[in-house]
Amino acid sequence: MNVRMHQMEYEQSEPAKLACEQRSWSRVRGLESMDRSVAFFSGLHDSLGKYSILRLIDEDIANLIHLFSEERSTEYTETKPPSPGCSLYGFMFDIKGMNTTGILVTALQIFSSESAGAAYDVFAATGSWRNKDQRHSPWSKKKPAGSWYHVAKRVPAFDHDSVPNTWYQPVRLNLEIPVYVPPGGVASLYIHSADAWGAVAYRMLDDTGCQASPGVETHRHRHVSFLTGTFTESSEPFEDVDGFVCAFAGAMEYDVVQTGTFCGPWAGLTMSEQGE
Repeated sequence: MNVRMHQMEYEQSEPAKLACEQRSWSRVRGLESMDRSVAFFSGLHDSLGKYSILRLIDEDIANLIHLFSEERSTEYTETKPPSPGCSLYGFMFDIKGMNTTGILVTALQIFSSESAGAAYDVFAATGSWRNKDQRHSPWSKKKPAGSWYHVAKRVPAFDHDSVPNTWYQPVRLNLEIPVYVPPGGVASLYIHSADAWGAVAYRMLDDTGCQASPGVETHRHRHVSFLTGTFTESSEPFEDVDGFVCAFAGAMEYDVVQTGTFCGPWAGLTMSEQGE
């Protein structure tokens, strides 16, 4: 009898509450996907979220996590391989966004004939490399519009397997600051290493060598096209920029974005703004 009374008292007692009050899954099941994600990330899911440190995340932050994950899809594209014997200290080229959506470039893969012990710098700017000079250098005191920015500093080259039937090795470069290309806009990229003459390989466009017209499309993917570039022959970045016109050889990872909020050199840009 006493055992039964104690059992009834236990069943009727107030359940212990967590320090962060939880919402049961039944209360969020009927909500939209964003609200369910917020509930999960904030620890509101009664069985999945309450033991996670993610429950300490502010609900607004969780909302942004969901928003950006829903509105970004990652793409990958490869160009044709580099031409034999074509590699120098650096290479710059343009990329152009399609008219319908913006992209964020997050990583590049290049080819190198001398990557052992080399470290790479990657620079980016709005507008074409063909419209820039020493005034647009990252170290210029007065930076005009379209100046270069460091988006990856001294990235080490890791050992990779060689490309079959060539003397080139692929090198992956993750960007510290993603490069934004607005719909229909143009951005320029410059990859350089001070450590090796053959650090960056490129591709000739025809049998006449690197003499194609500037601004010619050299590769196209779903949301972006690659335009002609040129190489640099000095261990100092932005020095000895050659007049020959060649093509980027490698691969690129990028995110298709629907949200016009960006950081770093792209802060303040909107999805409707065009490159130079």
